[in-house]
Amino acid sequence: MTQKTSITLLMDKQSLRKYAINIMKKFLARDLAMKSTAMKKVPGKELFKDYDMYTCIVDLLSEKFALSEEDVLTHIGVVFANSKDWDGGRKSRTRKSNESNDF
Repeated sequence: MTQKTSITLLMDKQSLRKYAINIMKKFLARDLAMKSTAMKKVPGKELFKDYDMYTCIVDLLSEKFALSEEDVLTHIGVVFANSKDWDGGRKSRTRKSNESNDF
């Protein structure tokens, strides 16, 4: 694999995640995203495949980025895992951590 191909693949993965984040933020609330998982049923979490929008989103991203359904779900899984940082979540956690360290 050439460096150019490697960089192109990296750019495509970053673009896919950005698309997935934007789509998920538009249609899912942070709380729902935090209670969801992309591929595997986990106790206390909903499976993304059970949502009506699953087929639409996965088909769209698969077509746009020429990836398999499994590859797209891997990226969506990362989006769900990071959903705790949406809507100021990371900033809030950082602030709480700093306050507890300042005693």
